[in-house]
Amino acid sequence: MNKKGLILTFIAYMMLLPEIAHASGGGPLIVLFNTSGHVVSFVCIVFVEYLLITRLFGIKYKNLLIDMIKVNAISLVAVNILIPLLVSVVSALGSIMPGENGNFIAAIGTWVFDRQVHTKLAIAMSFVWYLALYILTSILEAKLLTSRWKKAELNIDVNIRRISFSINTISHLLVLSVIVAIWWEVFRELF
Repeated sequence: MNKKGLILTFIAYMMLLPEIAHASGGGPLIVLFNTSGHVVSFVCIVFVEYLLITRLFGIKYKNLLIDMIKVNAISLVAVNILIPLLVSVVSALGSIMPGENGNFIAAIGTWVFDRQVHTKLAIAMSFVWYLALYILTSILEAKLLTSRWKKAELNIDVNIRRISFSINTISHLLVLSVIVAIWWEVFRELF
């Protein structure tokens, strides 16, 4: 199978996976969305960031969309999947620890479960982790774009880190507004 077919097969597979859910209420940051939600948001983010780069910064060249797809795919896996998985593993250990320390560790990792006494902390930590992942994504994507654009021999007048933080700020605010809209009733009841 060629590379394009492999990518399309992977995307189709990811969209067909069932939603991850917990009967007891919730889990770490990674399970706030189902897999198809990741794919849909990925496509939207790539499209929005591509438009922002072309419109706000006037950067246009034939491989820009491919660069945006590759850079966002790498940051999705490296930052937005692997780090939350690591956090969830550590905090899952906290959820099985007896006493207050276990509850606290689980809440830091955004676990919400029946005997969780720090539900507000877990939800607040979701936003803290969201901010941390936004910063790490912006830094990683700036490095990746710098590397790709140097290879393409693009002469860009604007700082690439500024471009990365600008487009990621807008795209992450859009995603955050969707999260808040979806979870609004839960947030209202808790706070």
